[in-house]
Amino acid sequence: MSLDAPLMEIGTATDETPGPKGVRVWKTFAPRSQRLFSYPLNNYWHTNYKADQDGLITLRYVVQPHEGSDLGAAKRIGLEAERPLLAAPAAAGLRGADPILRVGSPDIVVTSLRPSRDGKAFMARLYNASLRAERTTIAGRSGTTLRLSDPVERPGAAVGGPLLFAPAEIITLRIEKRD
Repeated sequence: MSLDAPLMEIGTATDETPGPKGVRVWKTFAPRSQRLFSYPLNNYWHTNYKADQDGLITLRYVVQPHEGSDLGAAKRIGLEAERPLLAAPAAAGLRGADPILRVGSPDIVVTSLRPSRDGKAFMARLYNASLRAERTTIAGRSGTTLRLSDPVERPGAAVGGPLLFAPAEIITLRIEKRD
């Protein structure tokens, strides 16, 4: 994963060499290769970058060995690299709080968790990172009610059992504290 450079290629770098019909030919597959080409500023393909840039730049890349294709794992790894967990020291003797939300499937990724605009709930956005339907349990902290919601935070039906996610579906939940 390239966190900062806009473009990478596997195997060989693409150039402007004309193809058989006199025009440049796009790649149609990614070859098996351990060689990666990164274009951090991408002033090659007639973009609006000037030919040189002053100063230092930081480029971050993440390489994660794996077996086979797992879109859920790839999404989680990408989110973890892009938005790392920030740890802070706590006072001695404090007990950790129960998690506000538990998700039963590793393919369902919580992409955001924030207070609601009205201050009465938390809003969670969940994403099915796989290309297959996924049925999973979703549980809130004790004393909360989970409701389906829409992007403008209107509360919907209460979640009383497993949720079914279509492939690549995003579901918004409203996590309300019970009175």
